[in-house]
Amino acid sequence: MIRMVVSDLDGTLLRNDRTLSKTNRHTLDELNKLNIVRVVATGRSLYSAQKVMDDDFPIDYLIFSTGAGIIDWRTKKLLFKKNLGRGIVSETVRSLLHHKISFMLHREIPNNHHFYYYLGDNYNDDFRERMNIYKDFAQPFNEAVHNEISGTQIICILSSVKDYSIVRNLMNCYNDNLSFIKTTSPLDGKSIWLEMFAKGINKSRAASFLSKTIGIDRRDVLVVGNDWNDEDLLQWGGYSYLVSNAPKELKKDYNQVTNNQANGFTVAVENTCAINKK
Repeated sequence: MIRMVVSDLDGTLLRNDRTLSKTNRHTLDELNKLNIVRVVATGRSLYSAQKVMDDDFPIDYLIFSTGAGIIDWRTKKLLFKKNLGRGIVSETVRSLLHHKISFMLHREIPNNHHFYYYLGDNYNDDFRERMNIYKDFAQPFNEAVHNEISGTQIICILSSVKDYSIVRNLMNCYNDNLSFIKTTSPLDGKSIWLEMFAKGINKSRAASFLSKTIGIDRRDVLVVGNDWNDEDLLQWGGYSYLVSNAPKELKKDYNQVTNNQANGFTVAVENTCAINKK
């Protein structure tokens, strides 16, 4: 019996225009009638999530920043947060600066939509686009001033899978106290983002924390996702579906439903829960 549904947000629950379809909204409402807990797990910060989710968005909990934070959506009470310590940030940033790798260092939750940036040799169009979107919250990294600060995450935006592998291996050599998350850019749909969090941070750890807190076995959890940063979550859930707009390399390992434009989330729920169709 399904007792909790966890869905990715962009490219899964939301359409390409970042809106919730009437069909998916109806499905979330029906889950509520069945007392099934509704959770969104997103890579967005809390601030960014609130740009596309109003206070009446029909969920119970929000896992944000890829699991670095959890909030009760109805009360807006912060239930969990995990930041990077000063020592880990300092060591990682020094490595990135030494190799002239562009990065964004995000401040601590709940202000992690603010970040410091460094433009290295791999500065690219996707990095520039993200800078433009968050220009009001971005400031240049100053090693003299910002060398001893903590943060939530460090992001490197890379142009290819090959570049990702190089930087990922490089960072792993310098610091094994990080959690590395790979995701496809939500901006251009092709660049690869390497996100670095505190050790152990990912969507499945956050979902596990939440399910244990409210007394739900993971075997009774349905997960719906669309990208690399959902993979650990898809493996964790008792039932898992991948929307068809996911990277082709992921599709061979998971059951698939229609894409996010065609309400793949609702199809996944209908396949596993006895809800009333609209």
